Amino acid sequence: MIDRYPIKYINYYLIATLIVALVFSIAMGLTNSTTTFFITAQHIWAIALGIFVIFHGFMEYGLIKLLLFCFLAFVISYATESMSISTGFPFGHYHYTTKLGDVFGRVPFKIMLAYFFNGYLALQMAVIFLAKKSFKKYNIVLIPILASLLMVIWNICFEPVMSIVQGYWIWEQSGFFFGVPLINFFGWFLTTYLIFQIFYLLIQKKGREYKSFQNMTYWLVIPIMYFIQGIPYLLYPFSQSSSLHIYTTQAIITLATMGIISLLCVINVIKGYGDK
Repeated sequence: MIDRYPIKYINYYLIATLIVALVFSIAMGLTNSTTTFFITAQHIWAIALGIFVIFHGFMEYGLIKLLLFCFLAFVISYATESMSISTGFPFGHYHYTTKLGDVFGRVPFKIMLAYFFNGYLALQMAVIFLAKKSFKKYNIVLIPILASLLMVIWNICFEPVMSIVQGYWIWEQSGFFFGVPLINFFGWFLTTYLIFQIFYLLIQKKGREYKSFQNMTYWLVIPIMYFIQGIPYLLYPFSQSSSLHIYTTQAIITLATMGIISLLCVINVIKGYGDK
């Protein structure tokens, strides 16, 4: 955490990027995914999320540790994704289409960015949930585990839409969950757990009080941004004309998981600052 920078200015930047992400998440949810406008909205949303993570991560960890987290997210996700494309472990057998743009080897660059950006949100959500608990001496392990579960939940919400319906990647062997093999979710847990656990072991960040050095807004924006990632999946049933059984099911799952978890996280932050 960088104490010498005025937190009030950082909060302005965080709120601004959050609003941009919200607007373009709604735009994505109300637009057909094959249109140019959808692709443009998707890019602007991703840029806003990236700026948000960089600002918040810089304040939380400083430049060196944030770069370390970015490096681990890129290297580990690239390794497990590449291995699975070749061998089927740990995600299953699949391959990417050209819809995600430039690739590094056989993995689109945007996939590693997703692990970095959304992994950061999941990690800070886990901090909010666990940092004040009486067993916080174990948080060097518990926070990575919880953050990994939050990433799996995010994947459950988007996976059938982005793969089966929108065709960003193709599963070579159909699975139980709308054609998605269940091993995929094990792969997500394993990959993200390795990222989070190695990061925590390297920085030795043990159970500090999340509310002790920043104001409430700084932490409230985290669960709000996490929920924003699920907004398109809540809106697709109202804007799409095909595969409505998948879109509707995923909207319900998103509301019941990302929605409730985000709300609980917001309550946890408000309660934490109310104890002061």
